[in-house]
Amino acid sequence: MLSKNAVTVLEKRYLRKDESGAVCETPEDLFRRVASTLAAIDADYGATPAEVQETEARFYRLMYELDFLPNSPTLANAGTRTGQLSACFVLPVPDDLGGIFETIKHAALIHQTGGGTGFAFSRLRPKNDLVNSTKGVSSGPVSFMDVFNAATESIKQGGMRRGANMGILRVDHPDILDFIRHKEDLSKLTNFNISVAVTDAFMEALEANSHYHLRNPRSGEIMGTLEARMVWREIIQRAWNTGEPGVVFIDRMNRYCPVPWMGGYESTNPCGEQPLIPYESCNLGSINVENFVRMDDSGKTAIDYDALREAIHVSTHLLDNVIDANHYPIPEIRDVTLATRKIGLGVMGFARMLFRLGVGYGSEASFKVAEELFSFIDFESKVASIKLAQLRGQFSGRDGHEGESNAFFERLFVERDRNPHRHPSANYLDLVALVKEYGIRNSTTTTIAPTGTISIIADTSGGCEPVFALAFKRWQADTHMVDVDKVFLDHAKLHGYYSDELMAAVEANHGSLLGLKGFDMPTKAAEVFVSAHDISPREHVMIQSAFQKYNDSATSKTINFAEDATVEDVEAAYTIAWQTGCKGITIYRNNSRQFQPLSVPKAEPKKTEQPAEAVAPVAAPVVPAVPMAPRPRTRSEDLYGFTRVTMTGDGKLYTTVNYDEQGIREVVTNVGRSGGTLNSLSEGIGRLISLALQYNVPVDELAAQLIGIRGANPSGFGPKQTLSIPDAIGKVMKDSPRQLGAILSAQPVVQPSLEPQAVEAYTYAGEATVNGRYGVHAVEVYGESPECPECGHSLAFGEGCAVCHGCGYSRCS
Repeated sequence: MLSKNAVTVLEKRYLRKDESGAVCETPEDLFRRVASTLAAIDADYGATPAEVQETEARFYRLMYELDFLPNSPTLANAGTRTGQLSACFVLPVPDDLGGIFETIKHAALIHQTGGGTGFAFSRLRPKNDLVNSTKGVSSGPVSFMDVFNAATESIKQGGMRRGANMGILRVDHPDILDFIRHKEDLSKLTNFNISVAVTDAFMEALEANSHYHLRNPRSGEIMGTLEARMVWREIIQRAWNTGEPGVVFIDRMNRYCPVPWMGGYESTNPCGEQPLIPYESCNLGSINVENFVRMDDSGKTAIDYDALREAIHVSTHLLDNVIDANHYPIPEIRDVTLATRKIGLGVMGFARMLFRLGVGYGSEASFKVAEELFSFIDFESKVASIKLAQLRGQFSGRDGHEGESNAFFERLFVERDRNPHRHPSANYLDLVALVKEYGIRNSTTTTIAPTGTISIIADTSGGCEPVFALAFKRWQADTHMVDVDKVFLDHAKLHGYYSDELMAAVEANHGSLLGLKGFDMPTKAAEVFVSAHDISPREHVMIQSAFQKYNDSATSKTINFAEDATVEDVEAAYTIAWQTGCKGITIYRNNSRQFQPLSVPKAEPKKTEQPAEAVAPVAAPVVPAVPMAPRPRTRSEDLYGFTRVTMTGDGKLYTTVNYDEQGIREVVTNVGRSGGTLNSLSEGIGRLISLALQYNVPVDELAAQLIGIRGANPSGFGPKQTLSIPDAIGKVMKDSPRQLGAILSAQPVVQPSLEPQAVEAYTYAGEATVNGRYGVHAVEVYGESPECPECGHSLAFGEGCAVCHGCGYSRCS
């Protein structure tokens, strides 16, 4: 049964709507639409109508019971005119101007259909290198990244969100330091995640405390050396500051590339879990592993591997059909994707599964559960893919390269068979002969992808991430309600330690049980019901490493740090990731950006949260005076003022501020080229402000009420950013005294750079500079957790993405 949150997400993002915008299909209709569209592909491989109908029933049941869901584009677009079913792509960036802008065009087409893109800029010649055609010099890869970012800014993914990109540069590129430092200014590359492609040679130099070579990608010549330790510390320091750049271990990724003869890995998709060769796409889906925990008559829980096996085989079949049903944005992507037939079967609900098994996330036992679980999923997906190859043929990229491909899979299977914590039935060595005889349908079968909105639909935890809080506040029915994790809630009630006071205390304690006193709870509860706040960075990395051992692709996971973590702590996590076989790492240190994604409260209430009567002194009784009605100021026939044009996410806003002898007298607002609704709302705001000014309400108090209100479409960056129409009006009013002085002196006004105090008052989303640095000043206005821009609910950060558990807003899915 779908939760209220799931229905909200489906209605807003996935269910079909008629011309008036009204929802015209049910969730059951959606699952039927997807199942029918994908099952129809079986007919292309000789299935009878009855067999197609049987496949459709299996696909439908898998989704209807929330045991598995494909990625968002498949849910939204299967069976529709758009028909684009992939979430992400990688495009090449060649070292010539025509090729660069051809790639920008291709990226725009992808973003238009709802996809994200990954780029490696490592082929571009370095800054100041010779350009023979013009006899000039190159501006370097970082400058072209800004061009890609600007192009992305003008296109929304699938009409719903701005395009997401990954930008990668090899560590041995001569411009690597410029790249590492470029995003320290968070107003730059706002549509990019960035990562450094770290080579084995670099890591060897780092371990030896020596220098490594920089190479010109145009000529291959050595252009100099850098001290590996210095570059590593630059990466670590920037990640500590802002969470970026991440790191991908590019040579390790390429050792697991199944088709090196078609081109090696240079980049990943935006969230980092899919290394892709140029023009490849990702076709992803996730199994809700929480659903496969069963309880026996004695009350003991275990994973039902027989049921899970069936789900894996049906999911693999479904994802393979996605490849054929897909409407690809450009022919090159279609050709490469059909040749490699890469799929990515992953998980969601892992943390909730651990709850049900009585295992604490981050414990040694949890690492073993992760290995056993994912080795089973990987092994069975390979079995399913080999069976599909028997029926449909191997992926065509193997044709003519069977010897190389067989050697690759043999090496892969031998390596995985040696792992001591794999599932007992995952006999990888049995697969070697099967691949040689029948081939395999898909060049890869597994990944760990972000599951933001689909995990909300499935009402479970995201990916392989921990539960971000056991209890948190949700705005509902005009009041804050404490929302409690359902497994924890059931356990508390079953074992007799539930109370409203405990739930409120957990919410106030960062959503954690750790350190709570005065409550009678089972000792093991705090060991099992672990939230993200309780888990060390090392434990995060070790979970990622456990999944990676059986993961064909990579893992989208965030390594969370407390705000007081040191640079050395971050370096330790990066080092552990390298040592334990991870293919990359992304970290986030709490409050390291102004856009603070976590949404659990501080233990102490803020002063601004105190009710007014709690801070006002109680006066002695007085004899009430006869009340006098306030008298409005009369309006002079002639006023003088100025009009400010502000670009907002809803169009140009024209704000006219008029003065009389006593100061501001009225504010008139208009949204240019907008429909009647926006104009009427802005006009209404202006009339109310003008009425308040007539009764001498201070201008700064009116401005303070408006500044900081966020809408769904913020616009601009840094000091010029506007969060909404009210925010823009408030900022114009705040500036009005200075404008009045300019008007009286008849001097033109130059827009100022904001002082730090002003930045603290109304900036948002990590886009304001304070003395050249990016701090957490916006926390004073917006609290620790800015609300979702669409529904006002708090955001959570995990799987490398900010997600709203209220309405399903996500930057990634």
